[in-house]
Amino acid sequence: MASQLNASPERARFLAQAVLSALEDQAPPTAEAVRSELPEDFLDLFASPGDGPPPDRAATAALPEPTDLTAEEVSAALTGLPGWTGDERGLERTVALPPGIGQELQDRISRVEQEMNHHAVVDEQADGTVFRVWTHARGVVTDLDIELARRINDVIEN
Repeated sequence: MASQLNASPERARFLAQAVLSALEDQAPPTAEAVRSELPEDFLDLFASPGDGPPPDRAATAALPEPTDLTAEEVSAALTGLPGWTGDERGLERTVALPPGIGQELQDRISRVEQEMNHHAVVDEQADGTVFRVWTHARGVVTDLDIELARRINDVIEN
């Protein structure tokens, strides 16, 4: 949600809490239907976000600014990323996963993404799971994307 809003995770969480809290006050049956579909670790989003303005980009501001990479830099980085292809607009890797391992792998990748506060786009296709990375807010590949691709490879290969 944060990447879709181009907001910090704290701000996105605040906004989700505000919407769900209002939904609970104004349409309890609808709120209950939404609550029943959420994983247990998301249920605290129904708590009121509290008083005061929503957080700004505090967490994002605390992180180092990612560096946009040139076509040459991306090409050089790809030599150390087996299975990945792409250019300065995005990186992609398709992985054929054995039955039963897909969800476990995606859960491990989700933990990496949360640690990095950066996310891949994951598509399930007939020929495998496709991972795509780029810095959405900029529309280019940054050093953060290279690191995410490297860490996705680590998860896939271990």
